[in-house]
Amino acid sequence: MEGRAPGLLGCRCVRISPRIPIAVPRLDRQTDAMRNAMLALGCWLVVMSGSAQEWRSLLDEKTQSGWKPTPFGGSGEVEVTGGTLVLNMGLLTGVNFTNPTPHMDYEIELEARRVVGSDFFCGLTFPVGSDFATLIVGGWGGSVVGISSLDGNDAAHNETTTHQRFEAGRWYRIRLAVTPAHLSVWIDGERRIHTAIAGKTISLRPGDIELSKPLGIASYSTTAELKNIRLRSLKPVPADDAATPPSVPSSAIPPPE
Repeated sequence: MEGRAPGLLGCRCVRISPRIPIAVPRLDRQTDAMRNAMLALGCWLVVMSGSAQEWRSLLDEKTQSGWKPTPFGGSGEVEVTGGTLVLNMGLLTGVNFTNPTPHMDYEIELEARRVVGSDFFCGLTFPVGSDFATLIVGGWGGSVVGISSLDGNDAAHNETTTHQRFEAGRWYRIRLAVTPAHLSVWIDGERRIHTAIAGKTISLRPGDIELSKPLGIASYSTTAELKNIRLRSLKPVPADDAATPPSVPSSAIPPPE
């Protein structure tokens, strides 16, 4: 039997036993349209609320456009081959990015590998507000990962210090995020560094690495190859550039009772 349960508008009552009526919502087309529209709007709000800006490539596949060799003494040759930026072995070999660079709320990602040598194959110098630091990957004999410097302590002697074995010839995907609260680093998708920077003194290790400012990449006594270098702002997409939210069709809005 079916009937209408008192106080339950838009429902029908299904009697599944002689004494216990159960109210079942009426799933008509209007209800379905409203539910689907609100679900789409909710999904859009979730995505847009945390959306960063698009990645942009920093490396031309054929030339060194946007980069220039860092004037280190005793450096090796810098060249671009097949979309790969090659830092040939020298005492300290590197490149500087020559275009404007964000100083806060950004991520930079690249793939890097050690071809020949046993020291760092990615010394990524980057801005942190008005200061600068260097992410070292594969330093101090080949295994140290860390950031130089925090409170005067370099990558091998502070809370960011970690160790990893790096195979020659293997590509590693390295990602760095810079925010007012933290410096974070991932290698092949695994977070290796996440350190709070509030109240800390951020600086470069004294020496020639100062020449890598504001954004540069270097290798030490090692031939390194770099590719797929890209950067994006972590600031939300400006409202004028945001996608238009899905609309709720008037047919889905129930009439007033």
